[in-house]
Amino acid sequence: MRQIYRIEFLYLITELKKVEGQIFDNAYFSNGIYRLKFKTDSINFEPGKRINLARIIYPAGNPDKIVQKLKTLTGSRLLKVDLIDMDRVVKFEFEDWNLIIELYGKGNIIVGDMYTNYPSYKTIPYKKELWNYDNIEKYISLAFGKPYVDSLKNIVTGDIEKDVETIKKLLKPYWNGNDFRVIYSEGYQEVDELSYYIEKIFELKITTSSRLKALLKSKQEILDNIEKIKAEIEENKKKGELILQNYDIIEQEIKKHDKNFYLDL
Repeated sequence: MRQIYRIEFLYLITELKKVEGQIFDNAYFSNGIYRLKFKTDSINFEPGKRINLARIIYPAGNPDKIVQKLKTLTGSRLLKVDLIDMDRVVKFEFEDWNLIIELYGKGNIIVGDMYTNYPSYKTIPYKKELWNYDNIEKYISLAFGKPYVDSLKNIVTGDIEKDVETIKKLLKPYWNGNDFRVIYSEGYQEVDELSYYIEKIFELKITTSSRLKALLKSKQEILDNIEKIKAEIEENKKKGELILQNYDIIEQEIKKHDKNFYLDL
């Protein structure tokens, strides 16, 4: 499982903006993955790791204190989603409250005054005086991500603010069958969105979920009942065919029975 780099968040936020204007319907938690359900879309995220439009819906587990708090805030309209300081911190601005998610280090979730690790985010990644262009590879690695050194070394100027604005105009999702990029690299093909491929890489194999076990048990019971019904249908079909094959004999027996019945009377 790979990390998501700053440059990838610069692109990814454009996909997350799809939920702007939608009503927040519910929140769920499953094996470390949170899901924010909106009117027509959902967002999956893991603090300190990743965030994306939900393309896999995991079975809901027991809600933690964050989800319990979020459930009390449903019905709010999402006004804006954006990165704080263009770093790996996503801010959801609702009508009368904010949700902040840190996606580096241990990760952090802040809902109003509630937080998971520490009370405030710390981010100043593109403060101009922090960067030194003397070592271009180190500059690109720290500012944008090591996998992008070759793609960006002939594009960046060393002016971090200008470089960010230049790079943002070049961002698109690419996939090579095993990994994704947001700047074209050899062997990568442009795709429709990044979220689907993030889910593909971070896909969670749930093996201990009690709900999943219950669903699998229910599924097997349904399959067993289907096989039982199929067997009954086949048996009844054979009986029907046997009756048709011996219709004349059966009819004679019925008439004989009816005759004896009236004679008895």
